Amino acid sequence: MALAVLQEAGKLVSPTKQEELALSKIISETAEKLEKQLKSEKISARVVVGGSAAKGTWLPGISDVDFFIAFDYEKYQNKSAQLSDFAERAVKKVFKKFHRLHGSRDYFAAEFGKFYFEFVPVLEIKKLRDAKNITDFSPLHVAWVRKNIRQNKKLQSEIRLAKQFFKANEVYGAESYISGFSGHAIEILTIHCKGFENLLRNAVWWKAGQLIDVQHFYKNPRTAFVVMNKSKLQSPLILIDPIEPERNALAALGIEKFLKLKDVAAGFLKKPGIKFFEYKRFSAENLILNSIILLLAVYLASCIIAYIYRKTKSKMNDKMVKITEMTVIVLGVIVIILAILLYIYILKMITL
Repeated sequence: MALAVLQEAGKLVSPTKQEELALSKIISETAEKLEKQLKSEKISARVVVGGSAAKGTWLPGISDVDFFIAFDYEKYQNKSAQLSDFAERAVKKVFKKFHRLHGSRDYFAAEFGKFYFEFVPVLEIKKLRDAKNITDFSPLHVAWVRKNIRQNKKLQSEIRLAKQFFKANEVYGAESYISGFSGHAIEILTIHCKGFENLLRNAVWWKAGQLIDVQHFYKNPRTAFVVMNKSKLQSPLILIDPIEPERNALAALGIEKFLKLKDVAAGFLKKPGIKFFEYKRFSAENLILNSIILLLAVYLASCIIAYIYRKTKSKMNDKMVKITEMTVIVLGVIVIILAILLYIYILKMITL
């Protein structure tokens, strides 16, 4: 049964040829335009796709694409603090609307059609010791995943299954308001466990405080707890990054998502089902529509009660009159509150 479910889930996570061609086209066109502009600005850098698009682990419906603006190391190794300024000169010429976002090194975001791009300036390094900023390691993370997938092609689909499973069960995302598993961490864990099902089997037995060292950087796990930053060791599961041995790739993981993963992993292994891979995407349009329907329903109810009240007031006793008047007032207040909340929400959606 598990095999049949995984085959069905495999169809959910496999992009169509049209999607692959569309993504490939937008990536090549964007990289070409930006590289051309970098050249005209006499900036020695190349544009390289990053993230899941580069690793081939993206899911259907992808809209976020990461790029690295990789600066020539020999020329810019002593200008690390200026890379964002150099990159901005080219980015602003290619995209009329863009945002400069703050990070350990500032990066850039821009939209094109349905796609949301992020451009991260990095020094193009080959050795870890050459990094001048933490972002310089990022292309090496991509290279590590790609190397493992080249060695075992099956891992590409296994990672996609894992990402879909984590998303569907709401344990995906390292943002502070989620405190779950990042896409990068899921890739590392799937590679480490040699597949999706093995990942779930391992997850069931994980203990809080457990350390996973994929590359075996530390012969004794206790050494890791001495070397690594204590603030980064508070997560219930510690995953030593395969590129940066002093980094916990699961530093953002919270106990709630950790326990939830263990629970859903056990549930799937006990009784496999396609429901574990299906999730409803959040729709702002549906939320607004449902809010308007609710608002109209409450308003209509208050109008009906008010109408009945006017028609039958003379036949009601004092107690019934007071109850009806209070009901109309309460419904009116609810309508006003719902209208205000809906108005605030729409304003927020417009300004995003």
